[in-house]
Amino acid sequence: MKIRTLFLTLFLSICYSGFTQDITFQQKIIKYLKLNGTEQQYNNAYDEMFVMLNQQFSNASVPEAEWSSLKTNKEEDIAKVLGMLASAYRKHFTENEIEEMNTFYSSYVGSKLAKREEKITAEDNKEVVYFFQSDVGRKITEKQEALSKDIVEISEFWSRDLFMEKMNALTAKGYQPQH
Repeated sequence: MKIRTLFLTLFLSICYSGFTQDITFQQKIIKYLKLNGTEQQYNNAYDEMFVMLNQQFSNASVPEAEWSSLKTNKEEDIAKVLGMLASAYRKHFTENEIEEMNTFYSSYVGSKLAKREEKITAEDNKEVVYFFQSDVGRKITEKQEALSKDIVEISEFWSRDLFMEKMNALTAKGYQPQH
């Protein structure tokens, strides 16, 4: 009996350890997706989807309160796509590589690069070039095509599913889209 208890305890400890490592890796990838501007891109895509929905239902007299109600899950919907995207990054990069990416995009220059709002100076560009000539930077370039393919598939699935969910919510309440 003691052997079973010991075995079960050991087994559960190993499983828990692996599970927490997966969560930590997932959190690091999501941090990266926030730092590199991906989260903001999906926030913008979410808002633009509502512009399209609004156009589809422009003759339906949907009250503003209904639109606001449809938008209440924005954080959850964005978190969902970031989780899906994390699986694509997990497929192509190790936890250490993601940590290096986080380090770069946490830096002043990396942050400027991600925001694309501030001008990159010649001095900044040296740091960017240095990063992309590193092992991780070269791997990012090497994996870009395959990763982009995964991201496109995830994005299409997420946006199509989200659009249909919101459209179905409107039609379930009796609002009809334009034909």
